[in-house]
Amino acid sequence: MDLVTSPSPLDIVTRDGIRLSGQYWMPSADTSSSLPLVLCRTAQPLSHLEAFARALVQQGYPVVLQSVRGRGSSRGRFRPYFQELEDGEDTVLALQRKNLLSSRTVLPVGLGYDGQTALSLSLSSSPCECLCALAASAPSASHFHSGLCTNGLPTGISLYRLARWLPKYAYLSRAAFSAWLAQPRWGSGLSPFSASPALEEWVLELRTSPTFNSFWKHPTLCPRSFLRNLPDLPTFLATGTAATTCAGTMSLAQQISARNSEPLELWLGDWDDDALEDYTPTAPVAQRLIDWLQRFSQKNDMNTLGGRNIHYLIQKGDHQPHWQERDNWPSLDQVPQKFYLTPGALSPTPPDITATSDYFDNPLESPTSSKAWSFTSCEPRFGEFRLPLATRGDVLAFTSPPFSATTTLLGTPHLRLRVSSNRSDTQFLARLVLVPPVGHAYVVAFGAARLALRYGFENLVAFSPGADAPATLNFALQPLACELPPGSRLRLEVCTNDFPRFPLATNALPKKDIIAYPRSVRNAIEFDPRGTNRLTLPVFNKAPPTTNNPVDTSLQ
Repeated sequence: MDLVTSPSPLDIVTRDGIRLSGQYWMPSADTSSSLPLVLCRTAQPLSHLEAFARALVQQGYPVVLQSVRGRGSSRGRFRPYFQELEDGEDTVLALQRKNLLSSRTVLPVGLGYDGQTALSLSLSSSPCECLCALAASAPSASHFHSGLCTNGLPTGISLYRLARWLPKYAYLSRAAFSAWLAQPRWGSGLSPFSASPALEEWVLELRTSPTFNSFWKHPTLCPRSFLRNLPDLPTFLATGTAATTCAGTMSLAQQISARNSEPLELWLGDWDDDALEDYTPTAPVAQRLIDWLQRFSQKNDMNTLGGRNIHYLIQKGDHQPHWQERDNWPSLDQVPQKFYLTPGALSPTPPDITATSDYFDNPLESPTSSKAWSFTSCEPRFGEFRLPLATRGDVLAFTSPPFSATTTLLGTPHLRLRVSSNRSDTQFLARLVLVPPVGHAYVVAFGAARLALRYGFENLVAFSPGADAPATLNFALQPLACELPPGSRLRLEVCTNDFPRFPLATNALPKKDIIAYPRSVRNAIEFDPRGTNRLTLPVFNKAPPTTNNPVDTSLQ
């Protein structure tokens, strides 16, 4: 029996007079009135969610789809994240006034950005305190803590992802965006986001405020800051790339799992943003979310919904993802393993000499030095990054001895470097490359540090060549979840430009909002017997899942 009726238009007006457009989907009258009303506030066109809404109505859920401010037919200016808590509260109040809730609670859901709107709404003020909290999202600690930056440096990948929020007529090809990254102009009206002034204003503000304290001012903008207070409610979370797999999500999973009496299902995946935000009912994350809701709707007692399930992805040495499943989140029994940087090598012992290795970088030559610096088709990644940087003359490479046994890295690597430069500001980019005994090498993690931010993100201090002592940089690399087969080596590559992952370094402090013309730079790493330069790896010292916790191969 088809339980789906055609959606009805549903517009509401916010507290500041902005009209938000949406749809109300109602199942037939003979379905249970005890099921929550599913609310999805989305930045995508509503047409992308119609099949998803239809699948939920088939299960008996009433559904409200709403375009967030400045998207779809909704009025107002779209400033990502800042607007969602208040607009969500106003939406729930409007649903009450329109008698669409009755005795129902509200179940906010969403994928990707929409998931953040759902998560923030779960902590809104009365009458939203009765909400069930369910979201499929990407609670990336690094993304929301430091903006769309890596340790204060804007990333080309993250900036390009913002292009999906531009009007259709302003969509950029990767080649066009690459050209801008090669010589970025940050002034108002000069960036690729100029077709959307509110978005461009937001991007410019983000660029000059690299920390949570200075940009993400509202606590609900950072999942790490507010999910610790998430009510004890049934919860479904899904993340995107490996960066989100291990960063804030692991500790978040442990906190929710230890505290909640209600069911938790957490998916730690390796999807790109587009896949994470795909509402097609057969898409992996959407399908898992719909299945979870079906089990939820079939239980009168939410406490008997089932045991908590944790699903996480391990990237194997053959570059193929393998899913593992556990009934409960395993404690992260991490054993830090230190490798010390010596000239040309990663060694388990510090060097026995004092030495210096330097390299020369000309940022204007990097994008054209090899075709690998252009955007090539390599989904789901932003571009093709497999070219070993070690083949370039402006890179320092350090290779480990082979691992004698299978080793799983699960968590966040940390890098400590003692550096100097002949410029007032520059950047040190690091890539951790897995070199398996058979097959192609590929990047498993990357990170960045900026010399002028060596005293912290809130302290921009120029480096004085010849006067200042070498600086010590401590920074995290992208969290990872990968398994190294026996015989594998790790190669750490340090450089100043990794285009188009990052915009080109200018190697000079900007004056106000104007980026200086890119200048060449000579950077150096200084070694000493104290082992100042070291890479600390998170080795996961846990046995693989037992036969009672089989590997889930459905997404391979």
